[in-house]
Amino acid sequence: MITKKILPIIAALAASTVLSAQPITAEQFVQESIKNSLAVKAAQARLEQSNHLLKSSQSPFNPQIDIAPGVGFTNSNAILSQEFDIFGRRNALSGVYAAQSLVANAELMTANLGVAANALEIYAELLWAQESLTNAEQATEAAEALVQAVKKRVEIGEAPEVHLTRAEVELARTRQQQTEAQALVAVALVSANSLVAQPLTTEMVVDAWVDSPRNAIAASPELLLAAADLGLANSELASVKKQGKPRLTAGIASDIWSIDRDMVKGDNFGLQINLSAPILDRGENRFAVKAAESEIARREANLKEAERIAQTNFERARIGVESTESIRQAFQGDIVPKGEQMVEAMRSGYESGLITLIEVLEAQQALNRLKLDRLNADRKYRLAQIELMKATNSFPGLEVAK
Repeated sequence: MITKKILPIIAALAASTVLSAQPITAEQFVQESIKNSLAVKAAQARLEQSNHLLKSSQSPFNPQIDIAPGVGFTNSNAILSQEFDIFGRRNALSGVYAAQSLVANAELMTANLGVAANALEIYAELLWAQESLTNAEQATEAAEALVQAVKKRVEIGEAPEVHLTRAEVELARTRQQQTEAQALVAVALVSANSLVAQPLTTEMVVDAWVDSPRNAIAASPELLLAAADLGLANSELASVKKQGKPRLTAGIASDIWSIDRDMVKGDNFGLQINLSAPILDRGENRFAVKAAESEIARREANLKEAERIAQTNFERARIGVESTESIRQAFQGDIVPKGEQMVEAMRSGYESGLITLIEVLEAQQALNRLKLDRLNADRKYRLAQIELMKATNSFPGLEVAK
């Protein structure tokens, strides 16, 4: 009995540590975030409700029994009847429920997209924080190496003691930067673990970034919803128009209550048809149709506005990606490598007595700033990529119907 209780706990703990056991990709992180999102689960429940309502509307009418006893002049019948949708009222209502199901599906996709965008933003922040920590650790290692180099020169009398103090101050500064970077990672981990339902302090290592597709077209969650809402409005108009149509009910009737009839005789049973139809529309149906038509016009305008905004956001995001990508490539391929070469030459010159310590420290600090600029350029590029993904409904780990 105890084993049965413990095994699920062990399985849950094992599952919760999967993400921290090895580097997690952006696609995996998005999928885990969606799986654990309460907003997505709520939207899924809403879609299930809409689908159940649709199935209900597509089912045949339930058989009815009507018992109407009477006294005196009335013909009192017991009727077993069935309504028939020969004028399309029920079918039109089913169309409304089908459209509502499409709206619920669009809401689910919108929830998925929102969670995916938020997950990628947090993923990008965690990646940037971990890269910043690595950069700070490398800066600390370089400062420690410089302290050792200065110490050797002081020991052989080629440099004054103050140079060693200055190098140690620089080392202390880089260690403070490393502490700040560790705090950034810790904060980012809290946000990341919260999305994937892990303990907030669980270690997690993110993998390389994934670029957005370059051949995607403009789209947005608002565009999905606006298109679904317009379809619903058209279905509601069709249903409103059918409300003025007759209703037909047919069934078996038996006169079993009247005191002047023998209820056991066969002529007491027969077919009864009930046709119910409005004889005059005094405005109820006419104005309901006009209201539905006005609602269609409103939603058509909303759809066109959503298309305009989606296209605008797509172009802005595309330009943002192109500009940040060029800056990022410049830092990676040219600026930072030259800074590294400069620092290496300065260190060699200092060990040979050709370069002063101040010049080495200035070069090293300049390289650290360049590396931070490169990391910030990478961060801006990834955030621009996320904006392009938002503008195309294209996220890793998420399939969205266009």
